[in-house]
Amino acid sequence: MKHTSPSINLSGDFDKCLIGNYISKIFPASVKSGKGDFLKVYKSVEEVQSVLHTLNADGKLELSLPYLTAMQRPVPGMEFRYAVLYHKHKPVLFGYFQLFTITSANFGLDEKGGMMRRIIRFLMDIKKVRVLILGNAMRNETCCFCYDRGMLDEIQAVSLLGSIAEEIASDECALAVVLKDIPDSDGARQWLAAQKYQTPWPDQLMILDVRPGWTSLDLYLEDLSRKYRARANKILASLGSVRVEKLEMDRVAQLETKIDGLFGNVLDSQRFLLTRPGTGHFTDLMKNYGDQFEVYGYFDGEELIAFFTAFITPDAYEMYYVGFDYSLNPERQLYFNILFAGLERAILNKKKHLNFGRTSFDAKASMGAQAVERKYYFKAPGIPDAVTGWFVNFFSALEDGKWRLRNPLKQPA
Repeated sequence: MKHTSPSINLSGDFDKCLIGNYISKIFPASVKSGKGDFLKVYKSVEEVQSVLHTLNADGKLELSLPYLTAMQRPVPGMEFRYAVLYHKHKPVLFGYFQLFTITSANFGLDEKGGMMRRIIRFLMDIKKVRVLILGNAMRNETCCFCYDRGMLDEIQAVSLLGSIAEEIASDECALAVVLKDIPDSDGARQWLAAQKYQTPWPDQLMILDVRPGWTSLDLYLEDLSRKYRARANKILASLGSVRVEKLEMDRVAQLETKIDGLFGNVLDSQRFLLTRPGTGHFTDLMKNYGDQFEVYGYFDGEELIAFFTAFITPDAYEMYYVGFDYSLNPERQLYFNILFAGLERAILNKKKHLNFGRTSFDAKASMGAQAVERKYYFKAPGIPDAVTGWFVNFFSALEDGKWRLRNPLKQPA
């Protein structure tokens, strides 16, 4: 019997008519001709400056021109698309998308492995595979769209974003669409399900709730069980003479090459890597966020051996990218010390939560963090079920399948 491999429609199979049909339902009286009069997609953020000024009524930093300009800095394999929906020549909806070109290198695929692995590697290497993502793929829970609330409600906004995504994906020959950081409402879920958007694998973040009584790291340590407290004290002591220093922007710029190298150590260890931030990424964030973005460095003498970055949001201290010298990690426990430092900063900043992000679930669970699911929606009509199943298994395996829920904290009195 001859075995045939599953074929993939690498040109995509999205519904270009969806956005036109949906606009007609919302604005039936004013729709006289094609969607071109209503939807415009730009490749440069400078072209939508006036739109951001008009629609970003809440002044969200993540929807400001300086922030998006910084994000637009060249990143390998990534492009931006800025979509604006107009009604009577006035903008009513804005959303930004990231378009990624993915190859087998993103998955670390080599010639070893099963038949499906080799098929996917072959297909990804002979043809560019493009994936369209709504919002910022490098950060969780960031605002990626805004709209005129006098003209649209939340469900209409989400439905339009999903429709716009299909239009862009079709035009760009994208193979898949991912919608993230959108409202999780019954109406939105129903519309997305009707359009065959799915959540094929769980997306989880590790979150540690900061107890009201913790005013210092020492008080957190007192709330640990004896076993975990002894372990934590040993980890903290392992730093020895290593100096921890908050870095100002000029210092980050001075250490940029070293920071990129330490960051690269962590990125190179990942089984899947979507992209690497461009040079100057952290200094750009410091310019835009000011005191709401922090960088801390770990120095052995004058040598930078580790660093971590974090956002300070109204309710949470959000750990961002970290980097460290793997050769020194066993002796100095750099990674765990970074986690403890993040918790201390969350406590001192009086935040309700410490957002550890993805990866290293077991390490973060050992500190008291728990996995919290975040909704995203995925659609890839051009991919057969067999290939989709491989991707589901691949990404599910990234969720640290060996980690287990731990109970390091004593119950509150």
